[in-house]
Amino acid sequence: PGLFDAQYPQMETWGSAGVDFSAFESSESETLETINLSPGDDLIAAAAQPNRTLILAPGTYPLAEPLMIASRVLIRGSGVGRTRLTILLREQETDESEKQHSRAGITFASSEGSGLE
Repeated sequence: PGLFDAQYPQMETWGSAGVDFSAFESSESETLETINLSPGDDLIAAAAQPNRTLILAPGTYPLAEPLMIASRVLIRGSGVGRTRLTILLREQETDESEKQHSRAGITFASSEGSGLE
């Protein structure tokens, strides 16, 4: 038996990892900038700019603030168990001394061509 169910011929396409940016190519053939990051680099700032591929070197990337991924940003790690995003959720005091809880550690500004691998 094959890896994919014959009743669902598109399953092979669905099962392929990654984001295919060809569907989002502009008529002006806009290219995506590739940026290599290492632990300690500002992943939050890099992901906030659109039209990029961020290549994460092996290591741990602690996120003390929510990670907002801009449109057409692909974040690609170095393999299973080699690159980790650690979300540090914490309580914050407001001016009214009420506690607020972070609800999302990672959000997408748009689903257009963005992803995590």
